[in-house]
Order: sequence, then structure tokens, then C-alpha cells
Amino acid sequence: MDTEEECFSGDEIDQFNCPKHSLIYTNYCTTTQQLLCQECMIKCSLKVQNIISIEKALNNISQQNKQQLQKVQKIIKNFNTLDDQIQKENIQINKMSQLQIQSLSSICTQIVEIVQLKFQQLIEQVEVHKIKHQQTLQDSKCIIDEYRGRGTQLEKNIVNQQNTSGFEQLKKFREYYTINCKTIKELENEYDNLSQAPKIQYQQLQIRNANDIVKQISNLLCILERDSDYRIKRVSSKLFQQPNTTRASPFSKKGFTQHSQPHFSLQSSKHQIRKTEVKQITLDIPTDISSILDKASPEQSIINDFFSNKQSLSEHSISKMEIPIQNQTQFYIIGGLLKGQRQNLIELFDIQSKQSSQHDFLVSNRYGFQIAYHGNQILLIGGKQEGIRTALCESYDPNLKQSKISQLILTKGVSGLASKQIGNKLYISGGKTDSGIQDIFQLINLDTYQTKNLQSVPIKCYNHTLVQGNEPNTLYLFDEQGCFKYDITTNQWKKIKSPNQPRRNHVSLTLPDGIWIFGGRSGKKYIKQIEKYDETDEQFYQMGELVCPTIKFDAIVSDDYQFVYLVGGKTQENIPSSNIWKYSILTNQCLLHSQFTKPRYSHKLIPKKG
Repeated sequence: MDTEEECFSGDEIDQFNCPKHSLIYTNYCTTTQQLLCQECMIKCSLKVQNIISIEKALNNISQQNKQQLQKVQKIIKNFNTLDDQIQKENIQINKMSQLQIQSLSSICTQIVEIVQLKFQQLIEQVEVHKIKHQQTLQDSKCIIDEYRGRGTQLEKNIVNQQNTSGFEQLKKFREYYTINCKTIKELENEYDNLSQAPKIQYQQLQIRNANDIVKQISNLLCILERDSDYRIKRVSSKLFQQPNTTRASPFSKKGFTQHSQPHFSLQSSKHQIRKTEVKQITLDIPTDISSILDKASPEQSIINDFFSNKQSLSEHSISKMEIPIQNQTQFYIIGGLLKGQRQNLIELFDIQSKQSSQHDFLVSNRYGFQIAYHGNQILLIGGKQEGIRTALCESYDPNLKQSKISQLILTKGVSGLASKQIGNKLYISGGKTDSGIQDIFQLINLDTYQTKNLQSVPIKCYNHTLVQGNEPNTLYLFDEQGCFKYDITTNQWKKIKSPNQPRRNHVSLTLPDGIWIFGGRSGKKYIKQIEKYDETDEQFYQMGELVCPTIKFDAIVSDDYQFVYLVGGKTQENIPSSNIWKYSILTNQCLLHSQFTKPRYSHKLIPKKG
């Protein structure tokens, strides 16, 4: 009897015939994975084996090959998609890098020009002091010559008269002569030192600014590199992952009365807000250079006059963005979006003439940001820059029409945040980063650029508002999910009542009789009701209504606190607006005041300093 090895030996297979029985293979054993002829099949059938036809076996193999091919094709497609995504990200990052490099190049040029300008001004001041020293030197020489003549004459008289008291007088004259000679020598040395001071100062400025520029470029490149790595990882992970209150009258006790002047509960009223003349240094240098320059020049008065004139604001003075600068009728419209297009135009609007004019252009577009004054510089804080959330802040000089990257850098790239400036302190809250909506609350010192983390907001908030209250040391946060009062002295939050119409994408303004809330939306519903929060009884009151419900707009208050100007925004028809609405606090009437040139939303307003 034949053995199993003799029947199924693979070495004896001759093409399609069984070498043992000389019969054509007709079946396949899946257990032993051998081809079988009819005789072999009869022997195998006596055993517990799975036997199928050759056609079926071929179909199974073909099906397996197709499945493997599909898997390979899918992997290739995924790799191609990943490669395309990486290429797009690299193009976008390279584009941003080029923009930032161009901006840095422009900043370097601006810094050199400013340093040269300041150097020239210092030279002119030195020339004035040179003239004064020359005049003093000449006067001293004349006095000495006069005393010298008088001394010679007195000496002759003494010799002739042999007057003993005359010798004492001559001695005093000679002492005074010696003192004046020393004075002239000191003046000459001071003159020489003063002539060399500008050169030393200019060299120190060049070295310090060069170091700052290198640091800024290094920080920027690190941020771009981290952003590039993060984007590539994020794309890779996505590709390979496994599948009650009644309406109140504006003349009620909660607002103004018809027979009395508006009640001002602020500690500093409109007439107490004064303009401070500030000589602002356009160079944004982090350290105090005056200590270096003091050593280079004996004329400390020149250096102090040049470097030490900075704005100083009292912590007790109220510096609200919604409270306008006294006698100011113009404001800037900065940044924003226009139907998905980014808006770089800076417009200057005059309230009295109702005219808008082109003022300047931003180096790069920014929207969803916050704004603040630091001296004469306008700070653009956070938001999206060219469509990417950024932690970098921009410093813009409206007088020189120059932009530069500020040394203020946020801890994260964030948009939709809220802020409140009080003197040289800036409070920021919430916002949205690439990792989601935040509950952060921070205090930034605009003089030192130091950031301090405060007690977090009780909720995660985005597109909300943060304003200062009329009560001392209080801030208020208004969001669709809840409203809170913050005590600056205790660093604690307290929940307060929500508006009758909770909202986001709105505007909040602090007026003497309360905090007013305009526009916004709740979910997809646009809100036209205007509400006022009374800090005394902690209640919301409905005041008036907007003619056209709007979101993502901005507003500014008139000098006399009687009108609020609502500027731009997005209407419920999803159309960017160029309207400027004038809302009367006394009559609760909202009328169309004017229009500006470029309709936009997610922009910011800031008064022009006189």
C-alpha cells in the first residue's frame, strides 16, 4: 500500500498530472495544502480533511490577492494625501515666514531710521550746549583778564606805596584768579566730554537694538518651527486614525431723569479726565538705556530729557476704552474681515463731519483681536493674523504710520479674547486657541511686559466682553453661558444675574448710570434688545432696540456720554456692514449716522489722541 508521502510528495508533481497515478489534478486539500487527483482524493476522503475543487481554490486565492491589492492602494493613497497636506502646510508656513521676515526687515529699517533721527536730535542739543559753554568760557576769560589787569595795577600801587594792607588784597585777587582758571579748565574738559557723548550713546544704542532684533528673530523662528511640527503631527493623526424683566424708561431711576443732570457714580467724571502730554520714545527697548548713557555723558539733563519722558498713569485714575479722550471726535477703524477677505485698511472717521478717510494699511491683516494704548502706540493684541491664531502683538504708531512687532507676547495664540486696560495694566480673559476654548485670566504690565496668572474665569468663554465697573476695583465679564463680577483686591470671581437675553459677539460699555450691552446673538438668534446692568440693585433692564441686529461690531461713546456710535459688524443676512448707528442714551432712539468706506466685522475701534 502506498504511503502518504508517496502520494503527496511535492517534488514529484509534473505540471498538472499526479506523478503517482498519472491523473490530472482536480481538487485541492486546504488542510494539507496539496493538489489532489481522483485517486488521491479517495484516499484523503477517508481522513478528516477539507477538500475543494481547484476552481474554488483559485477563486479564493484571487479574492485574497484583490483584498491585499486594495489595502496597498489605500495605503498609497493615504501617503499621497499626507504628502499633499504636508506640501500645503509647508507652502503656508513658508508664506508666513516670508511675511514675518519682511516685517522684521521693515522693523529693522525703521529702528535704524529712528535711531539716526534721535542721534541727530541729540547732536542738535549738544550743539546748543556747546554754544552755551563757549559763551560761558568767553565770559570767564573776560572776567579773569579784568582781574588780571586789576591785580597788576594793584601790585604796582603796592610797590609804589609799600602798603601792607594792599598785599592782603593782592593775595585775595590772586586766589580768585586761580579759582577762575580752574573753572575754565573744568569747562574745557566738560566741553570735550560733551562733544564725544553722542558718539558713545549712538554706539550703545546700535549694540542694544541689534541684540533685541536678534532675540525677536530667534523667538519668531522658534514659534514658526513649533507651529510647523504641530501642524504636520495634526494632519498625520487625522489621516491614520481608526475609522423676566419689564421694559424700563430711560428717564426712570435706573437711568437719567428729565429734570436733573445725569448721576455720575464714577470717581473720576468726564471733567476729571485730563490729557497728559507724553513724550514717547519710539524705540521699544526692554531695558533702561539711561544708566548706560549717564556714564557716557556728564550732561545728565540731556539724557533725562531724551530717555526719561515716559507716560505715568495713576492706578486710581479710570482709563476705560469706552470713555473717550476729552474733546475727541475722531477714531480709528482697524483690521477685520470682509466676506471672508481680510481687511488691512486703517480708516479714520470724524464724528462731526461724518467723513471717513484712508489713514494707513496694516503690514498684515488681523481680526478677532483686542486693542489698547501704550503711550502714543496702539497695541494689537492676539487674534488671527493672516488666518492663523497668533501670540505675537503688534505696535502701531498712528502719527508716524509705522508698525513693528511688540515685545509683548501672549502665552498662547488666541482669538476671540476680551481685554480691559486700566492705566499701564491690561487684563485679558478667555478666548479660543488651537486646543479649544479657554478660561484663562491674566494681568499684563505694559511697561515691563510681564504676565501674571490670576484666578481663572469660572467658565470657558469666547467672544465675550470684559469691562470695568463704576464701583472701585471691579471688573465684569458677560458671556452667553453666564456673567461674573471680579474683585481686583481679593482676586475672586462672583456669579451675578444674567441678562434677559444672554448673548455673545456683543459689545459692553460702562456708562455713569450702569453697564450697557448692545447687539450680539444667542445661538443662531440675533438680538436687537439693548440692556443695562444696574450695579446698585444688580438687575438688568431692557432699554431700547437696534434697528438692525448685528454681531462682531464695535462701539464708542461720545464725549458727553449722551450717544453711543455702533460701527460695522455682520448683519443677520450674513452681510458685512459699513453703517455707523447713533444711539441716544436719553431718548433710546437709534438712527443711521453715517457710513465708512470698507464694510467689515471682527474689527476694533480706538479714539485718536489729540
